[in-house]
Amino acid sequence: MTRLTEASLSAISKNVRTPDYSRETSGVGIVHLGLGAFHKAHQAFYTDAAMALGGGNWSIIGVSMRNEQIAADFNDQDGLFTLLERGTDGASAQIIGSIARALCAATQPDDVMTALCDPDVRIVTTTVTEKGYGIDRASGGVDTTNVVIAHDLDRKNSPIGTIGLIVTALEKRRANGIPPFTALCCDNLPDNGAFLHAGLVDFANQFDADLANWITDNVACPASMVDRITPAQTSSTRTLAQDLTGAEDILAIETENFHQWVIEDNFPTGRPAWDRAGAIFTDNVAPFEKMKLRLLNPAIFTGGPCAV
Repeated sequence: MTRLTEASLSAISKNVRTPDYSRETSGVGIVHLGLGAFHKAHQAFYTDAAMALGGGNWSIIGVSMRNEQIAADFNDQDGLFTLLERGTDGASAQIIGSIARALCAATQPDDVMTALCDPDVRIVTTTVTEKGYGIDRASGGVDTTNVVIAHDLDRKNSPIGTIGLIVTALEKRRANGIPPFTALCCDNLPDNGAFLHAGLVDFANQFDADLANWITDNVACPASMVDRITPAQTSSTRTLAQDLTGAEDILAIETENFHQWVIEDNFPTGRPAWDRAGAIFTDNVAPFEKMKLRLLNPAIFTGGPCAV
């Protein structure tokens, strides 16, 4: 069976949607930290549709924080993967092409930093779970007893964690006269923009008050609300992807056909046309979060546990 790659796209089953834009000429504009299933089903999905509908240089460099094999698998498939959507009328498949290439922060730290400091990169998105930030919810600052935070403060020029990587990249961009990127938290956390911004400022303040003030004044961290149930991949996921597409895909994922993304519209250096893909841009995400808590989350809990 042929492996899913750029070269094999022409052989994909004709009823499967493939990227409707030039991947070769679409430049990178986003770095994503946390290359897991939810990112593939959500931000990568929206970005793929946005580039097809609105164009722009918004391809993604996906960064796995620790798993070198995931990055290798993406690169072996030229960043392509199958997204299976399950609905009441069965399953459908499409090939997502928004991820240009992948890196591993644990084994390729210099390459990750180079990507984060690229002037063409205007947005850094994150899905690393609340624990992955090392931020103390009570104080809003970083937890200096957290192993990763402590490492990155002690070895500021070789960070391995989300907050350390972002702050170090911002510091380097500032020093080189490169405008800061927008940092967009895409984890399912309340008021996640303020959460991320406070963590970045406090981390910087541990060693450079001027940098902390610059981040406070210049770095946008929009709030966002995300929703899409995305179970872990199983062997049946890969089998179904192969049956529908005609290609072997070890990165295939399945998800529900419902998806939602509400984003505070605060992107000083530009953004993809995510709204053309169904995202909602707003001045205030809070009412949407409250509605989700009141309506969607209780319904999920009533229906049983799920993986997101």
